[in-house]
Parts: sequence; structure tokens; C-alpha cells
Amino acid sequence: MTLNKGILPNIWNQAEGDNLIKAAAVVDYLDFYLSAGRLKLSTNSDTRQIFIDAIVTANAGDRFDLSIYGASTNPDFLIQK
Repeated sequence: MTLNKGILPNIWNQAEGDNLIKAAAVVDYLDFYLSAGRLKLSTNSDTRQIFIDAIVTANAGDRFDLSIYGASTNPDFLIQK
């Protein structure tokens, strides 16, 4: 199975609200797709917000590549439970 990163701009554009809400939609999608929702269940609630803030501050050209990289290398995603 491969991640179709072409859907991430669609999620960003279809989410209504400011960039924080759009970034949260992307993070929630990646959390669901790559880690079966473990980020939401993490005891470290700051991780999700840090991830959202990083996506918002990234330039638009790198935003989605960096979000995939961040999701796949984040310790909360890597730890199997």
C-alpha cells in the first residue's frame, strides 16, 4: 500500500477555516492513515499541536512532503503498541 500524497492538497483546500484548522485536518488524515489514530491517543498531547504548527509555518511548496516526513519519523507514530 502506498500513500497518495495528492489527496493532501485536497484535504487542505476542502477544510473550512483558517490554516490551523486546515493543518489539523491534514494531521488527522495522516494520523488515521499512517498510525491508525495513535497520535490522538498519545499521552503527549503537545505532539499533535507541534505537528500542526509545523505544517502551518512550512512554505506551501514543501508543506505536504514535510508533513508526510514528520508523520513517518515522529516517535508517537513509530512506537508500536
